[in-house]
Amino acid sequence: MEDELARVRTAAGLPERVRAWRAAVAGGDTGHFWSAGLTLLHDPPLPEEEPLEAL
Repeated sequence: MEDELARVRTAAGLPERVRAWRAAVAGGDTGHFWSAGLTLLHDPPLPEEEPLEAL
């Protein structure tokens, strides 16, 4: 998993990489079986100012 994530480098690339892992499993590659239950959760980036200062 660490090697796979190192290849992605950014959070923006993760969804496509997860699709590729799942496609590999569908094609018979059992090395990425764990990707079937993987869920990605992203927090939106913080604004330039502090969130409470905007209130």
